[in-house]
Amino acid sequence: MKQILINTFLPLFIVGLTGLSAQGHGGHGGNGGHGGGHGNGHGGHHPTVDTLTTTGTAIVISDTGHCFIHTRYFLDSDGNDTIDLALKFGPESYEPESAAVRPSNGDEISVTGRVVTRRGHSKMKVWTLNDMEWVNPDSGYGVHNVGGWEDNIDSVSVTGTIIAESDSVHDRTRYFLDSDNDALADYRLRLRYWLHTDSSATAPEGGESVSIEGWALDCEVGTDKLWVVSMEGYNDENQQLGTENEIFATEFKLSATNYPNPFNPATTISYWVPKAGDVSVTIFDMLGHEIKTLAVGFHSSGTHRVSWNATNTVGKPVSGGVYFYVIHSGNTTVKEKMIFLK
Repeated sequence: MKQILINTFLPLFIVGLTGLSAQGHGGHGGNGGHGGGHGNGHGGHHPTVDTLTTTGTAIVISDTGHCFIHTRYFLDSDGNDTIDLALKFGPESYEPESAAVRPSNGDEISVTGRVVTRRGHSKMKVWTLNDMEWVNPDSGYGVHNVGGWEDNIDSVSVTGTIIAESDSVHDRTRYFLDSDNDALADYRLRLRYWLHTDSSATAPEGGESVSIEGWALDCEVGTDKLWVVSMEGYNDENQQLGTENEIFATEFKLSATNYPNPFNPATTISYWVPKAGDVSVTIFDMLGHEIKTLAVGFHSSGTHRVSWNATNTVGKPVSGGVYFYVIHSGNTTVKEKMIFLK
């Protein structure tokens, strides 16, 4: 799928994908002794930070338990076939300009980098691999090699039949969508954001025909995932906002979210306007200073989207940090936080 960042998304999706964005990073080491200059294990809760050059045998593990295959790298520095050090090479999309390549399982390697040790577990951010620069110690992994799990996200509108499966172990129901009428799940549905932000939303039932808009994640392994932004055609008798003097309300509330969050270099703000009228979307910093107005004027009811590329009114880039977008519609105001990583 092509990368499309122009649609509604959800804060909880970001939380769910945080682990994905770190694919290719090393995990925690095991219980083996710390050789190659580590010294004996460090206790306590306070981390120690060292700069270290060490050699050993690469241990490469592929984790296929999630949507993507996570490749994790470790080092056996004392030849006892146990993990002594987790190696962090950055996201799998990163390739150093030196043409150094990630090690294979069993390779004898030499690494230099910053080691953080906490509770006996040590992780190294690799600076050099086999005397070749991997990343500048004073910089990040850069953007000259873009790509990653974001390339597998697409905004979709899809229809199909709900498949509901009971999960007795976790005492919950899992929901899937059969979009091609073959009685097999084509998407695993993520309903949390939709259920939490749309006060008219209720969980669907198995066998119901629905129309869904949301964000689909094209998985390398397992069933593709679909974060639901809106769903129509289900439980029609329950799609009301509650009662006021025993009369059902007829309007949705003003709501908004942005994706990605945190973001760099840009994010898309999607907002639902319940009633046609004048609407404004404005960016503020943490001190309440107005940074930029993204939209102002008449809006029809429904979903609208604007993008912000982390610049101010005169087009100058802003510094990294926390920002807020404030949306005014009629007598209602929505204020949401977002983080610009720089």
